[in-house]
Amino acid sequence: MTAIEAIRQYFMDCPLLDAEARINVNYIGVEPLEYIIYSDPMDPIYKRYSDGGVIKQYGFTFATLNYHSPEVIQQLENSGFYEDFSRWIEENNKKGALPEVDGAQRIEVLTNGYLLNAEADRGQYQIQLKLLYLEV
Repeated sequence: MTAIEAIRQYFMDCPLLDAEARINVNYIGVEPLEYIIYSDPMDPIYKRYSDGGVIKQYGFTFATLNYHSPEVIQQLENSGFYEDFSRWIEENNKKGALPEVDGAQRIEVLTNGYLLNAEADRGQYQIQLKLLYLEV
């Protein structure tokens, strides 16, 4: 299984996600609610050890195509999702619940969730992350 496949599978178990919504890979649809995972350009080597071991990193973005409106309650709900999502990832790191990638160590949250673009009735929010894993 590739890293992106393992990451997608990992997020399929997230209780914060709407079970009826799709989780796409490198594809953004036009109708809310959808989730998107796409790879970010990043040096795959995080750290090299003198014994030949390497900690690798896989950068990715998790995004949502949400309903969006001028109503503050909708805006707060969309932003609040990412606070809860970050907390879920941190809790999973502590429990050792990680994507099924050999040597997986943790997922690091690199940014807060933020609004990338918006139209009158929908907006794309996203958060950037990376998976760290040991390769011997």
